[in-house]
Order: sequence, then C-alpha cells, then structure tokens
Amino acid sequence: TLDYTIRFQNTGTAEAINIVVIDTLSEHLAMESFEMMSASHPYTLQVSGKGRPILTWTFKNILLPDSTSNEPASHGYIKFKISHQPE
Repeated sequence: TLDYTIRFQNTGTAEAINIVVIDTLSEHLAMESFEMMSASHPYTLQVSGKGRPILTWTFKNILLPDSTSNEPASHGYIKFKISHQPE
C-alpha cells in the first residue's frame, strides 16, 4: 500500500474561494483499493479516466487565506492510500 499526501498553498495576494486539485494515477495502481484518509477542508471527489484514473478534488468556498496575510492558514492537504495492481 502506498500512502500519498498532496499539499497545496495559496501563495497569491487574495483569499482563494474555490480550489481544484487534479491527480492522474498510474495504470499500475488498483483503484478498487483507493481509500481517502483525510483532507484539510471539506471537499467533493470525482473519479474519471480509463486505464489511468484521474482524481479531482473540489474545495468549494474554501476561503483559503493568502500566505502574506496568514501564512499558517494558507495551507491545505489531501491524504489517501492505494495499492499496486496484483501481478
């Protein structure tokens, strides 16, 4: 099993209202073993793609502050785990 952490930060100059994170997985990973562990903020997750799964997390109304006004709160993350395809 592989543990993944995706980190993001608002390094802009204004509050981020909506954030979309897209990750394309290897065809060598077993999507049926995918398990979300946690995320920094409420989200929706969409899975698409054939052969190579595409994961799209949408954080609506996240209101993530910019790093110049509140550096500690300007960060977010996604954690999940997934296994290799059996041989």
